[in-house]
Amino acid sequence: MYDLFILLNRFAKNYDGFQNMNHKERINAFHSLGIHFSILIDEGGIELSHLLSEAKIENPWFTEKNVLSAMQNIVSWLDRTILTEWVSSYHIKDQLKPRNIGVIMAGNIPLVGFHDLLSILITGHRAIIKFSHKDKVLMNYTIKRLVNIEPRFEDFIIASDKPMKGVDAMIATGSNNSFRYFDRYFGELPHIFRNNRNGVAVLTNTEAQGELDALAHDIFLYFGLGCRNVSKLYVIESLNAEALVNAFAEYKEIINHNKYGNNYEYQRAVLQLAQTPYVDLNNVLLKEDRSFSSPVGVLHYEIVENLAEAKTKIEANRNQIQVTIGKDFVPFGLSQFPKVSDYADEVDVISFLSQL
Repeated sequence: MYDLFILLNRFAKNYDGFQNMNHKERINAFHSLGIHFSILIDEGGIELSHLLSEAKIENPWFTEKNVLSAMQNIVSWLDRTILTEWVSSYHIKDQLKPRNIGVIMAGNIPLVGFHDLLSILITGHRAIIKFSHKDKVLMNYTIKRLVNIEPRFEDFIIASDKPMKGVDAMIATGSNNSFRYFDRYFGELPHIFRNNRNGVAVLTNTEAQGELDALAHDIFLYFGLGCRNVSKLYVIESLNAEALVNAFAEYKEIINHNKYGNNYEYQRAVLQLAQTPYVDLNNVLLKEDRSFSSPVGVLHYEIVENLAEAKTKIEANRNQIQVTIGKDFVPFGLSQFPKVSDYADEVDVISFLSQL
């Protein structure tokens, strides 16, 4: 790991070189990264096999399916036209004075910190990164490929395990406990701090089978560990557990994953010992509960009288909800496939960075 002081000095010497890199060149570099990912996914081979193996060794939750899903969503962002339209709505100056942006990344799902890296570099700033120990392999691979494509990025991406110093602003993602740490050490800086949020879905009992099948992806993709995963259902009038069992059958093998299966069995034992009512859907436990955050292997639900009541509850708890899925909301199946302009916690990162 490089010494941060040395890297800051190297940045100062190369400042003019980076200034010659305009929006179009930055966009082209990320577009090329998207092409690389796309070819890697389509063709497979030794490079992809090694990457998937190393990622799973580092983090057993990072299965091949989950890593490829994350990479494919990133590919959808890195289209040249999409990136151009995204940044064109902001007033980003090519000659913007780069700031040092500290980034503390999460590691709950594969490459979850990539959007922050993209946002920082696309606006002309410099990223000083503290990786999650759960997602170093994939992030390091991605950065290496990006720098190979555009070497001028090398001095603008620094990964360090040391305490962050010399940063002008902070973007940090973590748990509710981490949030207090972020505020204590970086609260005086311009910042974006993110803590726990969850996805919710609204079921009206008029959903087609295909919509319920799609809901299964919202719940089970990434084992439910993402902040956009649905962990809570608002169900109008009554619960149709049988329909959910049929819809969730595509993920019936999920309990064979060691870590998920252990959580599922443990949570079932806890509910039985506490004599708490639940419905076993064979791969997830359905529990009536008002809270939004549910343990791995558990899905909370709450009965409401009508759609208006569901919307009122969602609005009242907006600071705990990352995304809402349903007929009047984001379509079923798309919770874990955000667009590049869908910002976590509804905080516009590009606006924040462009105004520093």
